[in-house]
Amino acid sequence: VGVIELSKLGGTCVNVGCVPKKVTYLAADIAETLNHNAHQYGFTASSKEKNKIDYPAFKKKRDAMITRLNGIYARGFETAGVTHIEGDATFVNNSEDDNGGHTLQITSKDGSKVETI
Repeated sequence: VGVIELSKLGGTCVNVGCVPKKVTYLAADIAETLNHNAHQYGFTASSKEKNKIDYPAFKKKRDAMITRLNGIYARGFETAGVTHIEGDATFVNNSEDDNGGHTLQITSKDGSKVETI
């Protein structure tokens, strides 16, 4: 059993979609709460100075979360005996072969190797 992934493990959701969006949204929500609603919860803060995010530090931490998730996928595949192939794949034909399967063309991530199985 194998998984062919052109980029980092986890696909769009983990790497550039759901996860980074939700982490960014939560950071913005925290800033909003601190800047506008903290007093409702008994926090005292100067109304003249708003809480600001250190974006480079935030991005570094967000990227580390995503890298951690990539590692979880990799370890899960390894434990399950799944082969990870970095590249892209295309079904070469729509008809089944003599064994009931389809022909698959795999191109390595850097484009240097093409294999048909």
